[in-house]
Amino acid sequence: MERTENNGLETKKEFLTTIENKFLFVVSRYFWHIITTLASLAMIGGILCFLYSLTPVFKSSPVKDNYPAGENVSKEELLSALAQKNKPQSRQTIQKRDLEETTSVNNEGLERYLAKLSELTELVPDTKKVQKNCLEYSYWYGCSRYAVDTTNRVSDALDKLQINDYDNRVQLINIYIKIASNYEKKNRFNSLNAALSMGTEDFSKYLADLTALYKADSVLKPNINLLKKNAYLLEKNPNDGKLLLQYIIQSAPSFSDSVWQDFAFYMVDIYHKKFKNIQASKEYTDNFLPMAKEFEASQQVSALKKYHDLLGEKNEVREQKIKEIDSKYDMDLAKAEMEYEAKKSGQSDIRKTSAIAIGGAVVIIAFFALILVILSIQRNVVKLLKAQEKP
Repeated sequence: MERTENNGLETKKEFLTTIENKFLFVVSRYFWHIITTLASLAMIGGILCFLYSLTPVFKSSPVKDNYPAGENVSKEELLSALAQKNKPQSRQTIQKRDLEETTSVNNEGLERYLAKLSELTELVPDTKKVQKNCLEYSYWYGCSRYAVDTTNRVSDALDKLQINDYDNRVQLINIYIKIASNYEKKNRFNSLNAALSMGTEDFSKYLADLTALYKADSVLKPNINLLKKNAYLLEKNPNDGKLLLQYIIQSAPSFSDSVWQDFAFYMVDIYHKKFKNIQASKEYTDNFLPMAKEFEASQQVSALKKYHDLLGEKNEVREQKIKEIDSKYDMDLAKAEMEYEAKKSGQSDIRKTSAIAIGGAVVIIAFFALILVILSIQRNVVKLLKAQEKP
């Protein structure tokens, strides 16, 4: 009976072994191979995506539409407008004078600097008390109560600007002297103060601005109020200030010399109030210059003002169109920047996802490879056992 039970167990064992050998091992092998193949494909796809995420992202460059052509004002239109409102201006007698070229005195050392400072002090004397009755040394507006100390004023200003090289200081003082020499004693400190107030730590720029200030003061004839206005222009407009003064000097001969200062005052004022940049100042003024002397001297600056008004009215639609073009271009730039950042962010996400996919595929392949190895070992063990059981 026990023998019969053993035979039954052996029969079941053989049956299960047959099932395992013919079906389980075969099916599982193909199944695990399929899973491993899919994981391998996922890993390859992850690698390709990762490589794609490393490719450079290019920002699109929007094209700015062309500005519409500008309008112009004819002489006939200008004369017609002036005829409706013609206010003569007071005539000033201003004579042209040759411009003295600014030179750099190549002096070195403290003694040379002190000598130049002494020369400036002689031109703009120090005083410890200011007369209450507003006599010789009242350099400020009206009757100033402030003592004037040229030596300390200049030294402190140059120290503050960190201009420590004595040769550089001498170059600046030379121009201070030239500017102050253009004025009567009561206005000399004001002229010096205007030159000092526009100082900058960039020595080369300060020297160039001072040179432009002196050149304008010499060509347009000394005027303390115009000097202060030009100094303020140079101080507040580090890029356009010098260019505007150069343009004024170049354009002044187109007008009668008696109105050069009026022309300069107006150009600086209209720059601050309306144009805001040198290009607009030139664009609105260039076409008027050839016809300026066709008007009487007393009408030339007022004609320029009227010309600017008429040109502004004619170009109002154009200016609006330019603003729309600029606004659209700015929006396109912002959109291109957003798209660029979105592409960069997308590639970053692809890198992260592909890295996870590659890592997961490697783990899956390793895991199922291990299972296949175990199954293969098991099958080989079964074959060895069968081989041993055979007589």
